[in-house]
Amino acid sequence: MVGIFFLVKALTIPAVKPIKDSYNKQKRFLTDIMHEIKTPLAIIETDTEVVEIDYGKNDWTKSIKKQINYLKDLLDELVTLLKMDEHSEVLKISRVNVSELLENSITGIEPLFNKKGIILNLMCEDKIEINSNEESIEKLISIILENALKYTSGENKISVVLKKVSKKILFEVENSMEDIVEGNHEEFFDRFYRSDLNRNSELGGHGIGLSMAKEIVAQNKGQIKAFSKNNHSFTISVSI
Repeated sequence: MVGIFFLVKALTIPAVKPIKDSYNKQKRFLTDIMHEIKTPLAIIETDTEVVEIDYGKNDWTKSIKKQINYLKDLLDELVTLLKMDEHSEVLKISRVNVSELLENSITGIEPLFNKKGIILNLMCEDKIEINSNEESIEKLISIILENALKYTSGENKISVVLKKVSKKILFEVENSMEDIVEGNHEEFFDRFYRSDLNRNSELGGHGIGLSMAKEIVAQNKGQIKAFSKNNHSFTISVSI
């Protein structure tokens, strides 16, 4: 058995090496491309500002700057995803007050809830804590709340729950949504996934927010689910 083990290992390493090398080359290629794109974007942005100084702002320059910001945000998110894939960052772990982060996040986007006429139902237990990276948990909360804010429709209701279940933390956000198929929707975590329900460009986003959320949950050895209890609500549930 020992001999078979070493034989299989000896045969597997050379077979896997080309795949690993190809994967690493692809990673480097994507990283190089993203850095190369940043330079022309900066030039376009500067040129647009010069045009505005000389001729004043107009719909064309506003549109150009909007698209520049969109691409810059997309590049930043792609860089974050690459770092997550490579596990190249050593995250600082500390005792994180998740209840406080959630309340702060909701306070920050509450004006947007009011602007859209969204009814928010919050159930947050006090002093829910976890050993994790504070910045990552804050990003996770922000992604899920912003996703609910963007795609709430119909009754315009959002329910947010944070509580302790046994030894784990349950963070669940449910928003009303019209014409969604009942059942599991794991496809929402695919990178660049856009359903027919969220292709409206006015909503913003790049289709990779929830995939980032999934990576963060995986780093914390938790589980994340996307599902619809019926055909008019959508829920993201995180257990860590």
